[in-house]
Amino acid sequence: MADVAGHVRLALATPSQFPALTTTAKRSSYVVLQAWDTAKAAQLKAANPNVTVLMYQNASAMAKGAGAGGVYSSGVGMEQADTAHPDWFLKDTSGKRITEGGYDWLYMADVGNASYASTWAANVLARLNSGPWDGVFMDDVNTTAAYHTDPSKIAAYPNDASYQAATRALLAIAGPRIRAAGKLAIANIGSWSENPTVAKDWLQFLDGGMDEMFVKWSATPGVGYRPAIDWKTQINAIQAAEAMGKRYLAVTQAGGDDTQAQLYGWASVLMAANKTTAYLAGTNYNADPTWLPEYDAHIGDPAGAATALGNGAYTRKFSNGLVVVNPSGSTVKVAFGGAYSGSGLTNATSATLAPDTALVLTKGDQATAGPILAPGDPTPVVDSPQPPSPSSGGTPPSPSSGGPTASAPVTQPAPPAAPKPVVTSTKKPVKKTTKKPATKSTKKSTSTKSKAAAKARAARLAKQRKKTKTTHHAKAKTTKKVVAKANRR
Repeated sequence: MADVAGHVRLALATPSQFPALTTTAKRSSYVVLQAWDTAKAAQLKAANPNVTVLMYQNASAMAKGAGAGGVYSSGVGMEQADTAHPDWFLKDTSGKRITEGGYDWLYMADVGNASYASTWAANVLARLNSGPWDGVFMDDVNTTAAYHTDPSKIAAYPNDASYQAATRALLAIAGPRIRAAGKLAIANIGSWSENPTVAKDWLQFLDGGMDEMFVKWSATPGVGYRPAIDWKTQINAIQAAEAMGKRYLAVTQAGGDDTQAQLYGWASVLMAANKTTAYLAGTNYNADPTWLPEYDAHIGDPAGAATALGNGAYTRKFSNGLVVVNPSGSTVKVAFGGAYSGSGLTNATSATLAPDTALVLTKGDQATAGPILAPGDPTPVVDSPQPPSPSSGGTPPSPSSGGPTASAPVTQPAPPAAPKPVVTSTKKPVKKTTKKPATKSTKKSTSTKSKAAAKARAARLAKQRKKTKTTHHAKAKTTKKVVAKANRR
C-alpha cells in the first residue's frame, strides 16, 4: 500500500452512512462528520485510534436552525447573532442581510468581524471538547464570495482582495485558538489553485487545507480535467503545503464508475505527496467511495521527485513501483525503464497513455492492481495499453454562473495564474505571473471573448454550487450538503 499518501472519507449525511465502518476506519486517514454525529465519531476511533475524525463546521455562514441534538452545522448559529449581534451579518449595499444563493437559512457572516471570529472559535472549541473529535473541518473558507453572491454588491467587501483580507482575519483569530487547545484546524479553501499565494499564506494559521476540485472539477465523466498548467499548480500546492508541515486533502470530482478520473487523481497525488497528503475521489459525500485496487499497490517509498519527460507526461519512481501521469492534451508513449505490472498491465516495459490518464505500477509481476481497461477493450495490451480517453478537459466554471451540474463538489475556482512547476523538468520553469488569465488557457488573454467566457463559467459555477450544498436545515428537516466552498473548487 502507498504509505506516501492516505485517504479521506466525507460522511455528511444525517445519519451518516458506513456500510463497513471498521473497514472505513482502517483505510482512512481522515473522516469528516457532522457536529452532532459524536456516536459515530466514537465508533470510528474505537475501530482505529489512529484515524483523524474532524467535525464539520461552516466558517463563513450562519445556519438558521440547529441540526440533530440542537447542534449547529456552523460555528455560529443565525439565532445567536440575530438580535444580539446584527453586525455579524454580511450586508449588501442596501443594508440587507445576504444569504447564500437560494438558501435563505444560510446567512453569510462578516468574517472580518473580530467578535464573530472569536465567538466562532469559542463555540467550535466547546463542541470539539464534548466528543472524541481530533479537530474541525472549516467549510466555506473561500478566496472569493462569488460562489454565493455578487461580490460587487457586498457593502464591506466589494471585491476578492477585500474579502480575502477579511477571511484571513478570521483564520488569524480562530485557527491559532483551535490549535492552542490541541485540536486540528483544517479548512476547505475555495479556489485554492486560482489563488495559490493567498492559500499558502492562510496555511500559517491552520494545520492544513482541502482542495475540493483537485485535477478535475466536474462530476461528469470525461469533463472537467484541468489543463496541464493548472495540474502543475495543484502539484505545486501539495509540495508547498507539505514543505510547511501542513496537511493537504485532495478531492477529485469522480463518480463511482469513473475509474479513469479516480485513478488519475490518485496518481497525481502520488506525484507530489510525502506523508501528509490524503485523497478522495467522489461526488457523493453520503456513501463510501469506490476503492481502487491501485490504492493497495505496494509501490514503496519515493525514490525522488516527479520528472517531466518532455512529451507532456510525468513519472515518479518508488522503491517498488512507478507512477505515470499524462496531464497533457496529447496521447503519449512512455518507456518504463524496466518491467512493471498494474493498472491492467503485466510485465510491461512501456505504455501509450491517452490525455488525462495514469498508471500506478509495481515492479515485475508483483501487481496488486487489477485491470483498468478502456471502454470496449477486452484485454490490456502489453507495451501499448490504451487507458480510457477523456471526452474533454476544459475550464472550470467561475463561481458566479450556471452550467453543467456537478454531483457534490464544494468549491469551484476560476482559472489560476501560470505557476512555476515544482516537478523536475528539462524545460525552463514557467514563470509565475501576478495576473490571472481571464480564461483557462496557457496564454494570457484579456480579450472581450475571453472575459465573456470567464463570465459564463462564473455563472455556471454559482448554479452548480446551489445543487451541491449539504447542510441540515431544521425547518425543512432535510440534510443539505453545506458544501464547503462554492461547491466546485
